[in-house]
Amino acid sequence: MVVELARRYIEEGGLTFEQAVKKIDDELVFTNHTLKQAGNDIFSYELIEKYFVTYLDNLKTDLPKLYDLGKDDLYAEGNFSMTILGLRNAKISNAVSKIHGQAAAKLWPDYNLVPVTNGVHMPTWVSPEIHQLLDAYVGENWHIPGSAVDFEKIQIIPDSELWQAHFRRKEKLINSLNNELGLDLKTDALTVAWSRRLTAYKRPDMIVSDLERLKRLVGNEDRPLQILISGKAHPKDTNGKEILARMNRSLSASEFSNKVVLLPGYNWQLARRIVSGADVWLNTPYRFEEASGTSGMKAAANGVLQLTTRDGWTDEVDWFKKGWVIDEQHPVDSLHDTLEYKLIPLFFELNASSYNTEWVSMMKNSMQSVLYEYSTERMIMEYLSNIYGPILKAKDDGES
Repeated sequence: MVVELARRYIEEGGLTFEQAVKKIDDELVFTNHTLKQAGNDIFSYELIEKYFVTYLDNLKTDLPKLYDLGKDDLYAEGNFSMTILGLRNAKISNAVSKIHGQAAAKLWPDYNLVPVTNGVHMPTWVSPEIHQLLDAYVGENWHIPGSAVDFEKIQIIPDSELWQAHFRRKEKLINSLNNELGLDLKTDALTVAWSRRLTAYKRPDMIVSDLERLKRLVGNEDRPLQILISGKAHPKDTNGKEILARMNRSLSASEFSNKVVLLPGYNWQLARRIVSGADVWLNTPYRFEEASGTSGMKAAANGVLQLTTRDGWTDEVDWFKKGWVIDEQHPVDSLHDTLEYKLIPLFFELNASSYNTEWVSMMKNSMQSVLYEYSTERMIMEYLSNIYGPILKAKDDGES
């Protein structure tokens, strides 16, 4: 975009290359979505020359000056960095969560990335059953941008109605998986889901890091636990594919049959069923490596409780009475301890209507916390106020 904008300003506005770049510096916004090397492309001088040499006349410049726009001596050994191109030539750059901004400051200390935490389009991801409850008790405008909505009204939803809405989604998920895959999953089991892109920094294999303890947890027939794992590795992510293969081998033991299941065919439709049908959403990235993450937002909006490490968006939430935090110092033990001593006992301490009132209270707290704060509406308004607004104001002031 930097190069194409420069070409337009030069050809249509009669600017020099230097003037065009200065104009871009006053107008461009750059968003970084990941700190991972695979998501921050770099190219050699020879490759830039190959593809841009015929472009130089349009830009009225030479290759060294063009190359300097993205040349990165500090992080890319003098290669052309697409990320540095964006950071160096943008008026404002932003990260996609607060902790992402902190991590980016360590990686790129010469640049300030304003945090604007990601959000999700709630009407797309909230299930029809939960949507109907929100219409009835919060107001039919709860998902309409610009509406005045009191999400505290979530607390007046009758416990039984919220639980039944959730349980219907759970039944649909479990029944569909049983029918499609020939499984024997149980609707009365505590159902934990790990579902997202499968790559090393997200630690999909944390749950299988202590197989003997996992066997004991899922082997309790009085308090049944089942864990659903779904996701795809990028075709070029060799490490991610190796992790998936190791998990598949580890879970081949008979003790895990219909208890810990690697679901094939991960896609948008399956993800939508899981985010509204699981009881618990497992989120396990290494700290400072998840830029934001959004799958947990979708789940929490449906009342699915979080069991999570603190990274990305989850680092911004006080999880007291909303979910559980995995201790990063001893993550595997913490994960299993939390399941064994907190989640499982709470979930199976049932009232006469076969649900736990404290669990349902946490579901309400979770929904109340995320339905606006992690929506695309809030995200867009924050971009307008913190990113685009200041640029437009500066431009207006400069022209007045």
